Amino acid sequence: MKQTLVALSLPCLILATLLSCTIPTQAFVVEPFRPLWSPSVQTTSTTSTTQRYLMDETETARAAFALCSFGAVGSASLGREAFPIVWNKLKLTQSLQDQGPSQGGPVLELPWYTGYPTQALCERDVQAVLKSAIQMTPAKIIQDYPQPNQPDFFLTYEKFAAALNNQHNPLAVRAVFESLSVNSELVTPQAAQETLQQYQGDLHLLQQNLVQKKVLSYSAVLVLVLILGLADYFALYHLYKGWFPDWPAAVDFPWHVLDSEVGLLAIPKYWIG
Repeated sequence: MKQTLVALSLPCLILATLLSCTIPTQAFVVEPFRPLWSPSVQTTSTTSTTQRYLMDETETARAAFALCSFGAVGSASLGREAFPIVWNKLKLTQSLQDQGPSQGGPVLELPWYTGYPTQALCERDVQAVLKSAIQMTPAKIIQDYPQPNQPDFFLTYEKFAAALNNQHNPLAVRAVFESLSVNSELVTPQAAQETLQQYQGDLHLLQQNLVQKKVLSYSAVLVLVLILGLADYFALYHLYKGWFPDWPAAVDFPWHVLDSEVGLLAIPKYWIG
């Protein structure tokens, strides 16, 4: 729940930063009365107003940098957890190819982006897994095959595999379980039993649910990558605007970042305390 709230808050933080940057701070500066007959007073007032505008812009950028940095740190923590999970699942699926017994016959074709071998999942293997799982019942699997660090009242892949892998094709076991729930790795025994029975008469439904789950999973990772990139970009942009806005290499970044005169090593010369 905490991770979901953090992930939802990041776009809001970035949007708030963008909105704060689009509001011209000069609009909130009330210029003093300038008599038309006194050029010196007018010049002094204009200079003072410009200085206040630049100070306000710098302060706004520094506040925005704090928000964006918080968003970048939050999204990075989520990324450190999400990326290994997705990668490990993909590696597990790939490792199951050519393992265990197979009845052969027609294959259940899956798109390459699901992570499954496109021509390795046999329909007979899937039907055999469905038949055994229905006969054993998910509730009985949960009871007879408890696994360490697994919730007691939900069906997980570890329990499902422990019950069926020794008798059936492991890749088919993996595909059947992953298709049981589109948006979760935990399945209630009642929901699992109903879905398994539906699959017996319609393998196309299993195929459809499996593809949908993979698309949602990869879409979530893609959104997380975009959030990471946006948060990092805006954090760096506001760091530049808040502390070294006169850095010349920022105009045509990144072509001169390694330049000895105006590159990264020259930033201290343009630093504003």
